[in-house]
Amino acid sequence: MSKQILEDEDARKDLNQAQYNANEELNEVKVQEQNVGTAAAELASLNKNIVKANTYRRLNLKRNMDTNAAQDTKDDMVNQMGIDEHKRETSFVNKSPALRIAVHGMSELINTRLSTEALDICVELIEAGVQPRALSEVVLHILDIKVKNYEKEHGPILP
Repeated sequence: MSKQILEDEDARKDLNQAQYNANEELNEVKVQEQNVGTAAAELASLNKNIVKANTYRRLNLKRNMDTNAAQDTKDDMVNQMGIDEHKRETSFVNKSPALRIAVHGMSELINTRLSTEALDICVELIEAGVQPRALSEVVLHILDIKVKNYEKEHGPILP
């Protein structure tokens, strides 16, 4: 009988050791699952940051393209009119910082949707002799095209 008891005790020890090993493996698996979950959350966060960075990059590229296109249009119009480059740089509005700030403030107040650069270009063109009504029609046409292009890419703008 003592031999049977010893065998039962050895079997119980083996069973306890196997259970302990299984618990250790289970804990290790849980730690690995937590690490995977943390890594997945970090990956999702990195993905969001990459999407944001790409969006900002695209917006900056588009803004630069719009600014470059506006500058090219201004240069073309000024060149066609034969206006002296030096005269353009000494624009009355650009000479006076206070007047420039006031003009930009009024532009924002009446929601012209013009950037600082675009407004500067318009002021310089008017000072150069371009008819204001004709310039306003061109600007409105450009803004309408810009809105239509935006709506094609992103869907309709809410009223």
